[in-house]
Order: sequence, then C-alpha cells, then structure tokens
Amino acid sequence: MEAARFTMDPSGKLNSISPSKGGMGYIIATENQQKDACNPKTQKMEKARMHIIFILKLIKIFLCTVALALVLKFSDDYKIKIKCPDEEDVEVHTQVEFPFRLHELSHETTACNSTVEQIYFENNFSVESGVFVAMAVVTIVYVSFTLLVHWKKHGKPVYLILDALYHGVLTALWLNSSFVWAVGLEHFMGELEFDNIKHINRHICQGDGELCTLHKNVDFLLLDISVLLGFIIALVGVVIVVIICTQVCSPSEVDNSKWTHDQQDLYKNKNILGDVKLIVESDASSTSSAKQSIEGSDNTSTSSVQESC
Repeated sequence: MEAARFTMDPSGKLNSISPSKGGMGYIIATENQQKDACNPKTQKMEKARMHIIFILKLIKIFLCTVALALVLKFSDDYKIKIKCPDEEDVEVHTQVEFPFRLHELSHETTACNSTVEQIYFENNFSVESGVFVAMAVVTIVYVSFTLLVHWKKHGKPVYLILDALYHGVLTALWLNSSFVWAVGLEHFMGELEFDNIKHINRHICQGDGELCTLHKNVDFLLLDISVLLGFIIALVGVVIVVIICTQVCSPSEVDNSKWTHDQQDLYKNKNILGDVKLIVESDASSTSSAKQSIEGSDNTSTSSVQESC
C-alpha cells in the first residue's frame, strides 16, 4: 500500500492529497477545491440547473392537468335530422362524452309517424382514452411528489438517478399512450362519420339514407389538442431526463467536493488515517503544520461544502 502524498506551499498549508495507486481511493478535499465550490459562478450554475428542472416539472404537471381535463370534460352533441313526409322533421340528439363507449349510446328515438325506433352506434374506445387518462393521473402524482422533496434531495446522486429512471419510463409510456390515443381517436372519428351512421341505421334512414341528414357533427378539436399535449409532455420528459443525466455524469465542483468530504468522513471512521504515511516535500516545520491541520480536521464535520460557503 503506497502512502498518500501531500504537497505544501511555503506557508505550510496543505494544498492537495493524491490517493494511493493501490486502490484505496482515499481523497481529501483541498482548500483550492473548497474555493472552487464556493465560487459564486459555480453556485449560480447549480441553482440555475435546479430551477430549470423544477420549472419543467411544473410545466409537466400543468400540461398533464390540461390534457386530463380535455378528455374527462369532453362532451358534445351528435344530431341527426330525419325528414318525414307531411310532418315536421325529427331531430335525434346523442350525447357523446368520456369514456367514449359508443355502443352504449344506442337508444330509442321517435321517428316519423310517431313511431319509436332504435338508433344504433358501434364500437368502444374507452380503453384508448382510459390509458391516456391513467398516464396523466400517474404523472401528476409522481411529479408532485418529486416537487415536495426536490430541494432536499436534488443534490443526492441516488435521488437523481431514480428520478431520471422514473421520468424515462414515464416518457416512454407517454409516447405509447399518446400514439394509442391518436390511433383510437382517428377510428373514433371514423365511426361517427355520417355515411357510417346512415348505414348502421338504414332501418330509420330509408331510401338509401335520403331521409336522414346530419344536423350537427361532434367537434373533435379539444381531443386533437389532448393528443398533441401527450407528445409535448413526452418531449418535456426527455428534456428533464437529459438535464438530470448531465448533472449525474458531469457533476459540478460542489458535488465533487461533497463526494470527497464523504470519502474523508468514511475513512476517518475506519481509522485509516493512522496508516497513511506523509511524504513531505518541505522542511520539518511545514510537516508539523500539516499534521496539525489533519488532526484538527478529525474534530470538524465536513459533510457539506455549501454550509462552509
């Protein structure tokens, strides 16, 4: 086991300590590292990164809430007008709303000559819309939870890795659910095309459907916007993951100093300092001051560089 090496300046202060090549991995934060960590520019960059992630999470919650409201609160009338000879035209109203089970919208209606007929609708799109809504709820709950612990846990690598992992999974699920909902919505719009409705209800719209006309179609604009928001939410998730991965892979000087302080405390607890041999490159007086600085550091807690700043 090779000894750690100390380099001292003429004033006798300890400037750097290199770990042994034998795999000890023991690093003590130097005074110069602490100055870099306390640099206002470094702290400003760290805070800016935290604020960006915090704002992106707020945007993500907002977009999820809007997308959820657009789907859950969607409601519109589908109106068909039946032409009756020698009688007033009859309007058939059908309320279309979440969860978009069209087959459940079939109902009895008054037709010509005061007869009661059954008007039919086909297909069910509750699964496609339900998956989209479930993703919005899960995302809102998770991101809201991360916001509660954002400022306390943001600097911890374990939290950052887990946060990036969960956001990555949510992003993949958002892409999938948005695609499924987009395809389902396209089929949903196709099922409500008037030619299709006339064909299904040809017992009412007799004469090749000439007795029926479309009085009001469903406005799908809000549902189209919900699909667009789904893909935007996935994009925001990608940006969050990239920023977090950048912070984990390229930590700031503050993070490096925190890590070295943690290593120092770890090896102090294992009494490894007693086995470290000092190789001094100055006179005996500087060696004495170096030893005193190390012994004094045993009684000082250095768990956080930001506190010393």
